[in-house]
Amino acid sequence: MKTTAIERYSNPAWEAHLKTSFSKLEEQVKNHAENMGLKNLPRPSGDNLDSYIEEHYLSHQPLISELGSFLHPKTTAYEVTEHGKITEQRLREHRNKLAKAKERKIQIDSSYQNTTTATSFRRFLFALFAVAVISLVDGSQTIPVYEEYGYSFIVAIFIGLLFSVGLALYAHITPKIIGSFPKKWQRWCMSIFLYSGITTVFYYMATVRAEYLSSSTNNNAVDNINIHFSPMPFVITSMFMFSIAVAVCIFYMPTRQERAELWRVLRAKYQQKANQLEIIRIEKEIEVIQQENGIVRNMSASILEYGSKQEAMIINHYNRCVAVWKRHNLMHRPDNGVPDCFNTPTKCGFETYFPTF
Repeated sequence: MKTTAIERYSNPAWEAHLKTSFSKLEEQVKNHAENMGLKNLPRPSGDNLDSYIEEHYLSHQPLISELGSFLHPKTTAYEVTEHGKITEQRLREHRNKLAKAKERKIQIDSSYQNTTTATSFRRFLFALFAVAVISLVDGSQTIPVYEEYGYSFIVAIFIGLLFSVGLALYAHITPKIIGSFPKKWQRWCMSIFLYSGITTVFYYMATVRAEYLSSSTNNNAVDNINIHFSPMPFVITSMFMFSIAVAVCIFYMPTRQERAELWRVLRAKYQQKANQLEIIRIEKEIEVIQQENGIVRNMSASILEYGSKQEAMIINHYNRCVAVWKRHNLMHRPDNGVPDCFNTPTKCGFETYFPTF
């Protein structure tokens, strides 16, 4: 836990009030000592000094009581105790949360240990990237076809993207559909059927592409020539790229079990990161709670220490007033005598409210 600087409590208003009260009390002590001295009181022997200075004692006790009412030491101590109990409860709850989070960390770390995941993940990314690039290249070639249908260029791009997505999905599910048949002749028949279907689509798109290219070339030619492009190169190119996409899905795409393991490890990695953040958050909350309790305890201790010092100051002032009273009394006595009660300790049993530091 970080250490925090202790803020010392002070109360300038009280200190100014105490200073004013001390000045008034000292004047009263001097006047009273002078009046008693002029009367040769206390008597040289057999007298009791407490009976003469009791009023000054009673004048200082209210200051101590007033200080107690002003700073409320019992309330401060009670608040510290209650805040300590609440803090302990909060710390207990947070430490339980921290223990559970660390237990989850052990479980997550044990499930995250898998050396084959990195290879599977790279294969998965390569397969996705390869199939996506092949599908996008082939899909981009269909944009002029959709423009021939009267769509705007933006709409044609959007439809081309949809065609790319559909082509990628078709390349992905083709080996799964073929592999779902148990017999070899069934797989061959399904392969011919699926490839015939995609070839028909490619041929139709290639025909429109070839007509579009032929028309554009003849319209822009300087001489009156007639060029006709064959759709077969487009069909062959599309089928070749589609076959590559299918081969990538077969040989590089992780199996269902590998993908399940990959997602499990990725989820564990995400949970591991979230668990680390949770542990850091709980530890910071514990640190903040401890700091808050330390601030409350330090401030309360500072208040109690301040009150104790103020009480000691009032008591010391009373003792000084006794000494001043004796000195002024001797200065104004006509008999120049020294009462024997001046050598007797005076009563100093003040009722205090603050602990002694």
